[in-house]
Amino acid sequence: MPCFQVNRIEVQFQAKHFSSLEKAAKALGWSVRKSGDSINVYNEYGGFMYSIVNGKARVTTNQQADVHKLKREYTKQGIKLGQQKFGWTTQVRGKKTALVKGGF
Repeated sequence: MPCFQVNRIEVQFQAKHFSSLEKAAKALGWSVRKSGDSINVYNEYGGFMYSIVNGKARVTTNQQADVHKLKREYTKQGIKLGQQKFGWTTQVRGKKTALVKGGF
């Protein structure tokens, strides 16, 4: 039985717009690069963090928070894109909620 074991989990991450993903990573001080079918995520120092392959990031439990951090920022980029494209406005309603209004 091994004395050192690394548990890995899969986190769903369907990033369909690479340009929005690039902006999200940049907002966090990170970068992303395409490499074949995968998207590699790098930290602010250029160190490899994890890959997203076929909509899934396979990471250790310690890295799970970083994946969710990028997912949240990616969602913010989607909202900003909607604001520009459809004339939406947003109002922050607390720490976790926002109200989106506009041309639906």
